[in-house]
Amino acid sequence: MEIEPVLDEAALVFGKSLLVADLHIGIEEEFRRKGYNIPSQTHRMEKRLVDLIETHDVERLIILGDLKHSIIGSRQDYREVRWFLEKMVEHVGIELVKGNHDGGLQHLTKYFDDVKIHGPKGVRMDDVGLVHGHAHPSEDIWKSRTIIAGHEHPVVKFVDRMGMVVYMKTWLRMRFKKGLGPEEFIVVPAFNDYLGGTAVNTKDSKFLGTIIKEKYLDFKNADLHLLDGTFLGKRKDLI
Repeated sequence: MEIEPVLDEAALVFGKSLLVADLHIGIEEEFRRKGYNIPSQTHRMEKRLVDLIETHDVERLIILGDLKHSIIGSRQDYREVRWFLEKMVEHVGIELVKGNHDGGLQHLTKYFDDVKIHGPKGVRMDDVGLVHGHAHPSEDIWKSRTIIAGHEHPVVKFVDRMGMVVYMKTWLRMRFKKGLGPEEFIVVPAFNDYLGGTAVNTKDSKFLGTIIKEKYLDFKNADLHLLDGTFLGKRKDLI
């Protein structure tokens, strides 16, 4: 199955599916507790997704975990997640692979016939294994040709001569070491623009997932692509 990144968006299209990860609906509540008054981004993300669904004529939205932000669940989380799901099922069916922030989602999704939840060990669709990335995948995932994950929120750190630092979202694509996994591993950037991330081009990069380990993957030769399609090169050349 052909996998195509969407230009200028943290999204993939394969088959009749649109795939995104890490919406973290409700994160604004955490910002407010820290003194930052940021309006909810849920309506904005819903509009972006509807535009992508219509543009690419897909029938299914796949969310690779962390649909909501608060791990234990907050009133804002549940209110906005339910509104979001109500809007999205008007356009497509939804499949969610549970992330580490998605506890209690069954209480919301039980109201929707067109929303299906998969466990944290992931789900295989044809030759593509889909996981959030915080839990070790099922044996079936390892039989895929490609594994796609979220969780890391990968970004590239740029520093100019004056010391100004800019972070930009990046796709992270790498090969498994021989005999240790499928052909390819892809990490999807976070869909929510207000999230931080893991700077993948620094010596002290600390990855969080269970797969994204040097014992499995060829980290040095990972390919980095910005959302606009710019190929930055190999990770080893950017550190």
